[in-house]
Amino acid sequence: RNHSVIAVVDYGCRSRVLRIDPRTGAATLIRTLPESAGSIALSPDGRKLAYLTYPASDPQRCQPARQPASPVRVQANPGGLAQFLPSVLAIVNLATGTVARAATGNPGDPPWSPAWSPDGSQIAIIHSGSVELLSAAHPDFAAARRLRPPHGCGYVAATWTVTGLHAVLGCGKEDAMLSPRTLVRLSAAGHRSGSLRLPDCIDGITLHADPTARHVLVEADIGYANDPRCGIHRPGGWYIRVAELRTALTTIAVFPQSGSQFEVTGW
Repeated sequence: RNHSVIAVVDYGCRSRVLRIDPRTGAATLIRTLPESAGSIALSPDGRKLAYLTYPASDPQRCQPARQPASPVRVQANPGGLAQFLPSVLAIVNLATGTVARAATGNPGDPPWSPAWSPDGSQIAIIHSGSVELLSAAHPDFAAARRLRPPHGCGYVAATWTVTGLHAVLGCGKEDAMLSPRTLVRLSAAGHRSGSLRLPDCIDGITLHADPTARHVLVEADIGYANDPRCGIHRPGGWYIRVAELRTALTTIAVFPQSGSQFEVTGW
């Protein structure tokens, strides 16, 4: 709320949480986390950080930062938990360092897209195609309330505003992550109360609520998807589209998907 920026530097085996003054660029270390931290989401009051990490049984060991004496050998699909994406939701109090965590039942079935409720009491997260609502104080996937998608569909991203949850829905394709077509509004009971059509050929999408939890940014990677019109020969090429949800989706910017690709992380 003081307009500073919270950033996380992930070293794989540990992470550093920084507070950055946007006027000067000066960064202050807030806390060091003894694990990987990705998909971060800051609580509405700025005091807690939710992030995704790996199980304690799969430690990401720190290695010396030096050039190897011989070329690196690549071992395809070596097996073990390291090949999976982070399957643990952790919530750290930035002042005290206290951490609450919850793990999915299967490391091969990771959660996505954590988002805080406006009052900071719950976290919505995508898991197994559903939106799951976890207690921020005592997160537990087994006890989470699950908002299931319609048959043959899956939710792929979500965020929370004062009017309820907003989620991206993909249906009728081999993978809901490719070609999601609909942005829907959900009640806490999972009832859909409105929808907007998304662009074609989406192969990745994220949602972000602003600090007042009243507005939503939609970042869509547009290019390859489950459609003959999409892919490498798609007219107009591949691009990233950032839009704001008002009464309709209003495009803010469009960038080509080439070179160093960026990702929207917050307002």
